[in-house]
Amino acid sequence: MREPFWRGLAAMDSAVGLEADWRSCLGQAFDLLAPFLVRTCQMESAHPCIAKPPCGCRHAVRETRTGLKAVCLCEDAVCEPFPVAASQLGAWELDRSRFDAALRAGLLLEACRHTPFARRSLHEIGAFPQAALPVCLALGQPDSVLCDLEEFWSLRPGPVLVLIPAPLDAPARFDSTLARNASLALALSTVLEPLPGGPFQLAGSLDDLIGPWLAQVSQTASRDTLFRATQRQISAVRREVARLPKLPEPVNEEDARRLFALVKQMDTDTAVRKAPLLQVFRLYCQENRSAAEVARDCGCSKALVVTRLAQLRRKLGRDPAQLRVIAGQFETMEEGFSDWRARKIQRRQAANLEDRDENED
Repeated sequence: MREPFWRGLAAMDSAVGLEADWRSCLGQAFDLLAPFLVRTCQMESAHPCIAKPPCGCRHAVRETRTGLKAVCLCEDAVCEPFPVAASQLGAWELDRSRFDAALRAGLLLEACRHTPFARRSLHEIGAFPQAALPVCLALGQPDSVLCDLEEFWSLRPGPVLVLIPAPLDAPARFDSTLARNASLALALSTVLEPLPGGPFQLAGSLDDLIGPWLAQVSQTASRDTLFRATQRQISAVRREVARLPKLPEPVNEEDARRLFALVKQMDTDTAVRKAPLLQVFRLYCQENRSAAEVARDCGCSKALVVTRLAQLRRKLGRDPAQLRVIAGQFETMEEGFSDWRARKIQRRQAANLEDRDENED
């Protein structure tokens, strides 16, 4: 019964029809599917042919003096009209939720951890526990299934196992689209046996059919996971680098001398008694002390040091933290200035000695 069951379900790709339609497609396997069918309020206006063999068209239901009859609409009208009851015109639909749950139990899948994707031709029924790969049931024409799959991949890119009732006579692009998305189609007629009352059981080893695909997908997923982890680390390093203070632009000799002159000018500023600007500059910029350490050395509060640093920023036109990088240039200039001042004093002393010797003579 396995083959007629799944092929009959594939023939009813709309998953809705009259009981006569279901029986026509499923034959003796109808009783196996009956537990999953529910009556709808939809009433049909046509009935399948019951002739042996059938003519192939659907007979229009007409109301006659003797009741409802299904009338053949073929040009040659070879079929005799036959009576139908109103109860026979009610549509029966596949209960997707019950059917999906039975498939999930038969295939040993886990339930979806999110709202399942559900369209007319494609239903997400669960996932593989070991790989967390989505599993979808496809009922419909290949073009409709592909359309729903494209929408599924747009929402959740990645591999998916597509369950089809029986092998499809599908165009080549159906398989190529699945392969391009690292996905696989599996015919349920090859692995699942329907049992009386509704349950399904595996008719063979599922690993033999999809094991190689699962292994390939797992390897790809591992590489993708490693790649994403590496990308996250690179992004984290970039964020940390972005937080670092920017190095100052190169200072030419002229600008360095101008800044040095401004620093030396602070040496003659006696208006500030506590934490003078020059002292804060030397401790913070040249000795790389923190604001708290400068406050301790100057015997003042940290808030006062912060105020002095703001004054330095306005006076020098640069952030004091950036001046730490070029502070060495100031030390070199200061040494040269001291040497020049010492040489000037020495020349003056020598000139005074010469004058004194001449006076003594």
